[in-house]
Amino acid sequence: MNKEREIIKKLSKVLFTAHWTADDAEKIGYNNIIESIDSFVGSTDMPVGMDHYSAGWKAVVSSISDLICKGGAPIYISFSLVIPKKTNMKELTELSRGIKDASKFFNTAIGKGDINRGQDLIITISSVGIAENFVGRIGARAGDYIVVSDYFGLEKLGLDMLLGVDIGDSKITEEAKKRFLRPVIDYPKILWAINKGFVNASIDSSDGLAMSLFDLAEPNNIKIIVDNIPVYPGLESLFDNTEKTIDYVFYGGEEYISILIIKNERWVEFEKLSKQFGYDFIRIGKVYEGKGVYYKVNGEIVPLQKIGWDSFTL
Repeated sequence: MNKEREIIKKLSKVLFTAHWTADDAEKIGYNNIIESIDSFVGSTDMPVGMDHYSAGWKAVVSSISDLICKGGAPIYISFSLVIPKKTNMKELTELSRGIKDASKFFNTAIGKGDINRGQDLIITISSVGIAENFVGRIGARAGDYIVVSDYFGLEKLGLDMLLGVDIGDSKITEEAKKRFLRPVIDYPKILWAINKGFVNASIDSSDGLAMSLFDLAEPNNIKIIVDNIPVYPGLESLFDNTEKTIDYVFYGGEEYISILIIKNERWVEFEKLSKQFGYDFIRIGKVYEGKGVYYKVNGEIVPLQKIGWDSFTL
């Protein structure tokens, strides 16, 4: 049984040159132009309770997130739809509205589109952006700091609610569903940090925080320790043990939160200016010499498991 990452490695040997990397977005050889592509598949990505508007919205966000975490300001998207026969015109219209409204949110034009029939709903979004200062996954060094652009845990909570898990009454349950169904990205602050040259390496967290940290640690031959767990305020009160909080924060997925490795020598300047401009990044840990990804809780350093979102297994 092959996991998604294994399949990507095998196909890349056939399709791409030796210089190709499995990064979130790639330069396409023209000035500062970068591109990303992502697909939303109904059978794996659209749980019961998710409407077609949210499907269209989320498909756009998942693709554009890959541009933003690399320093790319999105300029336009193109799309391809595979539509099951059971889809009615109202659902298709709502899906289109979701794509259009998400594009407006990011000030992004819609380019070309293509429509086909099939057995499953598939929304493929190709995004193009301009990166003044492209940042890849490689570049993190011992001594660097790790920040994220938002808190974690609500998206997994929102998915559980849609799947019928009894969460109980809480002020954050509606926010959880909203963040899962129609995620947004505070992208101006992310582009600011990258364009100012504060960032050595970056990735988005769509595969889950734990897996994304491994995707930064392994190619850089570094050790990451998360000493400030970025749990969404109030989420811990829903659980009766720390283990469940850890599960929701590190092993969720589809958060579309940027993870930035901040240069050690510019950390003080970054902290000062981000506060001055009102950019609320969350420092979660540091980079060390060694290997692996760990978190610190109650004074104990615990290894994280290398697991995350995997949309399919062949």
